[in-house]
Amino acid sequence: ENEIFARPADLVITEIYANQATSLKRFRARARGRASRILKRSSHITVVVDEIEEL
Repeated sequence: ENEIFARPADLVITEIYANQATSLKRFRARARGRASRILKRSSHITVVVDEIEEL
């Protein structure tokens, strides 16, 4: 969310992680008229930032 009014130079990444999202099921043509299933995977990337504390 963009509720922090800070300069980008004053921010530091505190957490970053990726979670599995939905996979799209598709088919790929193979030899002799066959087909094989492939999964087109995607992910959700979350980045948490915080302000640098001044001493």
